[in-house]
Amino acid sequence: MAKTISKDIDKLLALHAQATKVLSQTPKFTSEETYKRSKKRDHEGTIIGNNDKKQLKKTKVTLPKNSGNIIKNGTPVAAKTPKSKDPEENWILATVVGYRADIKQYEVEDADKDEASNRPGERFTVLAKNVIEIPNPGEMQLPEFPTSHLVFALFPSTTCFYRAFVVTPPSKLTPKSKSPRYKLTFEDDGNAERLVDSQYVLDVPKENP
Repeated sequence: MAKTISKDIDKLLALHAQATKVLSQTPKFTSEETYKRSKKRDHEGTIIGNNDKKQLKKTKVTLPKNSGNIIKNGTPVAAKTPKSKDPEENWILATVVGYRADIKQYEVEDADKDEASNRPGERFTVLAKNVIEIPNPGEMQLPEFPTSHLVFALFPSTTCFYRAFVVTPPSKLTPKSKSPRYKLTFEDDGNAERLVDSQYVLDVPKENP
């Protein structure tokens, strides 16, 4: 009887020691590493921090020919970040704050604000060819893309644009919402279906595979 109790105690002590070792190896995060809203997503569709080292598939976009019209200040756009700012050159949601006609570059402000200080997003310049105007549904009738159409859309809860396919266009989506929305499946997102406001769903030319 005493030997059995002794063996049980030894097993409990061994389990406790193992648990203590596992807990001691659990990484501890500083305030700089804790969650904050980011412009990016991981392959499972969750949001990742600005300092996360995961690599995302780079989005390649062939833009339609520029109409030649200068985009007005205050207009929301999709802008390709310069490699000096972002090695992955992600396309992000931004606002036009200026235009240099001599070098054909826009100055834009990142929509991703600094939550800690509540300061506006970073400003940077980008070539006009790397800026896509976000349509205003109040000023124009937006085209409706059919099911399976390849689009360029803002991933929910982020400020980054990615390629996606239309599952259900606004006219066929039920129940109806106050603002038109698409149901989409994004590339590298595990076939998850996500809702995106129609103004943030842009066309991608057919020549872009």
